[in-house]
Amino acid sequence: MGRSISPTDAEPACTTPSRKSPCRRAPETLGLCPQRTQRLLEVMQREVDRGYIPGAVVMLMRHGAVALHAAIGQRDPASGHANAMQTSDIFASTR
Repeated sequence: MGRSISPTDAEPACTTPSRKSPCRRAPETLGLCPQRTQRLLEVMQREVDRGYIPGAVVMLMRHGAVALHAAIGQRDPASGHANAMQTSDIFASTR
């Protein structure tokens, strides 16, 4: 499996909410189970490892705060370039 990803690996927690950037909070402070939050990342990583999806950006929010924001996999593995997915990547559907 790929590298281990922790829900706390993303941006640091903020002390004052902003309209531009929601605060980052530990899942348990928002009433979420940290183990289940980690499980979500593990499931997404497994799908990347299986080749089902090339990558994903996962954001989980509750009560206006970010409990999880992580990037997994590659942007475009077919290109042959090792461009890791970033949490700022944007997706568009062509269907």
